[in-house]
Amino acid sequence: MTDNNNYQIKSVLRALDILELLASKGGSGRISDIAREIGCSKNTAFRLLQTLQEREFVRQADDSSYELTFKLLNLGETVMRTTEVHDIARPYIQNLVKLCGETATLAILDDDEIVYVDRVHGNMPHNTSYSIGSRAKAYRTSLGKAILAFSSETVVDHCLNQELQANTEYTITDPNRIRSELREVAQRGYATDNQENVLGIRCIGAPIFDRKGEVVAAVSVSGLAVRLTDQCLKDFSLHLLDTTRAISSRLGYSDSLRRHSSA
Repeated sequence: MTDNNNYQIKSVLRALDILELLASKGGSGRISDIAREIGCSKNTAFRLLQTLQEREFVRQADDSSYELTFKLLNLGETVMRTTEVHDIARPYIQNLVKLCGETATLAILDDDEIVYVDRVHGNMPHNTSYSIGSRAKAYRTSLGKAILAFSSETVVDHCLNQELQANTEYTITDPNRIRSELREVAQRGYATDNQENVLGIRCIGAPIFDRKGEVVAAVSVSGLAVRLTDQCLKDFSLHLLDTTRAISSRLGYSDSLRRHSSA
């Protein structure tokens, strides 16, 4: 039987101990107290805290104590939101596949990439290297563009103010062209991917909003480019938008929230 202790890294465990200790102490603590509680030297505690501070999990207060930041809360909210979206979206995505006959995918944005959270294959599934948990650059997918079109300028800048690399001959790498397309997406409500991420695959994606009116995920319909003609994508857009509206409504979203935030 394998001893799991062989795979444990002591410094990582101690860093996690610090986070849990600070949480139990009301969110803050001094080095001497932290070192005593987790059973290490003050020098070791200092180095661990400096590492956590570098990654913005803790910060140093004016009285030289260390306190937790909201980064942990953000991580927790991401897990909760993703789980909630996944559970609610599943039956709607399954129904979307029945209506379109093609593969439907649910994804969220993480940094400058989308993460594939769920996928339901259609009647004629296409083979790609992307599976649940895998990632793709947001700017070259319909899912990513659907999310970015309704995200803040800060988020869009973060995704586009870097070297944009082409995945296929159809990938758009000009930030100005992408920004122009995002404005069009915001107007019509859905985005397209014309073989920009995977050669031979076309996709159409639309955003999902939460009760605060913030975009939290997107759903896409994808298939072989030879099947998904322009007219086909236009027809699918009706089913896709009905689906994302229904999921958003289940998350507590109403159109008035988006109109208010855009005013």
